[in-house]
Amino acid sequence: MADQLSPKSLNELGDAYFTGTGKPLNKEMAYTYYKQAADLDNPLGHFNIGKYFLDKSDYKNAIEAFHKAKSYKYAPALLELAKMVSMGRGMKKNKKKAFKFYEEAAQYADLDAYMELANCYEVGYGTKKNVDKAKDYYKKAADHLHPAALYKMGLFALSTPKEKNAGENAIAYFEKAASLNHVGSMKQLIKLYDGAQLPAFKKKSVQYCKEMVFYYTEMLAKVNDLQALEVVSFAYYEGNDFVKKNHEKAANYFLTLAEMDYPSGLYGLGISYLYGHGLRMDLEKAKVNLEKAADKGHVMAMTKLGDFVRMRAKSASDFELAKDWYMQAAKRNEVEALINLGLLNYRSQVENANPQLARQYFETAAKKGASGAYYWLGVIYQKGDGVDQNFEIAKKNYEKAIASGHLGAKYKLATMYIESAKQQKLKQKVKKERYVFAHRYLLDYILDPNHNQANYILSMNLLGYLYEFGLGVDTNKRAARYWNEFAATNGNTDSMVWMFHALKNKEVQEALKYLEDACKQDDAYEAHYQLGMLYLEGYVPMLKIDIKKAKQHFEIASRGNHPSAVAKLLVL
Repeated sequence: MADQLSPKSLNELGDAYFTGTGKPLNKEMAYTYYKQAADLDNPLGHFNIGKYFLDKSDYKNAIEAFHKAKSYKYAPALLELAKMVSMGRGMKKNKKKAFKFYEEAAQYADLDAYMELANCYEVGYGTKKNVDKAKDYYKKAADHLHPAALYKMGLFALSTPKEKNAGENAIAYFEKAASLNHVGSMKQLIKLYDGAQLPAFKKKSVQYCKEMVFYYTEMLAKVNDLQALEVVSFAYYEGNDFVKKNHEKAANYFLTLAEMDYPSGLYGLGISYLYGHGLRMDLEKAKVNLEKAADKGHVMAMTKLGDFVRMRAKSASDFELAKDWYMQAAKRNEVEALINLGLLNYRSQVENANPQLARQYFETAAKKGASGAYYWLGVIYQKGDGVDQNFEIAKKNYEKAIASGHLGAKYKLATMYIESAKQQKLKQKVKKERYVFAHRYLLDYILDPNHNQANYILSMNLLGYLYEFGLGVDTNKRAARYWNEFAATNGNTDSMVWMFHALKNKEVQEALKYLEDACKQDDAYEAHYQLGMLYLEGYVPMLKIDIKKAKQHFEIASRGNHPSAVAKLLVL
């Protein structure tokens, strides 16, 4: 029965009905429980009755109830009376009277009263301004770990930089407040570590300060600060020099943002589902979230929807739909969309496509600093697609792409240097210079952990070629074997054939295995030709002469227009 409940239980039941938390919203029912608690001489009961009447704007009865609670030396009642007299609710506005209420509440060691009284002294509200007294009361609240008080003490420390250890004290106060989820303190710490101007930071590295900025940004994200959530989610998704890539964490933060209907969260969740990053790949969920983000004007979501359609295109209409998404993003100056519009034209995948239009899209994106645009301009000038073939212009564009952080441009520029040095009638000095640059860029590409796997393997094969013939480097057979063996182990058929030739007279069984493994892969025409020759001439002691098998391998090689294989077939 209700009359058997303790004052604590009565007040809790009253709160449930007053707020509609766990009970139907019913403020009259709440009042009955508060009244029962008050009748048991419970100060909180009287205080809650005051809140009930205050909610009804019945200031007279509210004041009466708060005064009854005050008679029990209940500090929150004094704070409410101070607010009422400050705002002129039921009483004439009176700053001095408000100050007196705060002062009386502080006598009961109430932390909120300390804060209010400190603020009065700090700004001169109802009393003379006295910063020292303000600090004293903030310090009392801070000593009891009141987050806002800790924050204020940190600010006071920052305002007196000449005092001994002021910077360290400020950081210590902010750190304690931040650990209690005080948002302002987290933001102060981010600002301090980002600027790193305090003497306390003199012995700290730039890397350490960056890590601390991220640490407190993530702390801010955990209390659902939108900007911090955005920063942290993409930091984990993309990774950087002080944050290790973690798609699972990124997806969790994206999910939080998406639940708040925030565009970048919907976009992040979309790409997480699209690529299976941190979440199980789900193309339908990817599409739904990207479309929601696009509807809110997120331009990268529009571009990704274009990619989504283009990469799965089965008809001309699919490419046109991709083009529509890219156009929407391009109108908002999204450079990736411009590049993709260029690619649709470059690859003749849309109506009225032409290479000149592709170049125009690439040039527009390049003017906006897009590294990918420089890369594709390098490609079209290297190949002469829709423009006159021009080595120098291609080179300049590849170099601009590299300077903007485009790794693939290093590989393309290296291969262009090698191809041009082979094909053009150049002075020996120029050829050597091009091979030197090719060697440098190939090594840079291989050593970068973000390389493309296929080009990574091809780069090893090309390095083997440079060392074998001493092109841009000293001839080094051991280095040539090292790179070719590495490439062969990773499935490069040209290097497998190279390893066969390197081993065929000494390690017969291993040499044959390289050749046979190469033949298991597509387009390994040279490997089939070499294996055909072994069957034609015999390879003691591994293979006997077998004209039928030799012919089979020559036929496969001839499908790739291998001239020697075609010639052999004519005489068999």
